[in-house]
Amino acid sequence: LQRQVRARFAEGSYHEARELAEHCKLDCVTHFGRAHPATASVINNIALCSKQLGEYEPAIDAYLEAVSLYEEAVGEHHPP
Repeated sequence: LQRQVRARFAEGSYHEARELAEHCKLDCVTHFGRAHPATASVINNIALCSKQLGEYEPAIDAYLEAVSLYEEAVGEHHPP
């Protein structure tokens, strides 16, 4: 699903990309758990879609959630 999200995003189909990302998020949480880099990545993609759609508050919330999950999964001082 992440590939499909990226493809729709690249096409400018942000609503469709975000919808796919929301489904992917559920799959990631079920399969990997919340505190996993894959889950954080898909939430970051949701943030990117929201930003492109001009939905800035949800974008900021999703970005902050993704950062928090990355830190929880790999540690605050993990190299980029």
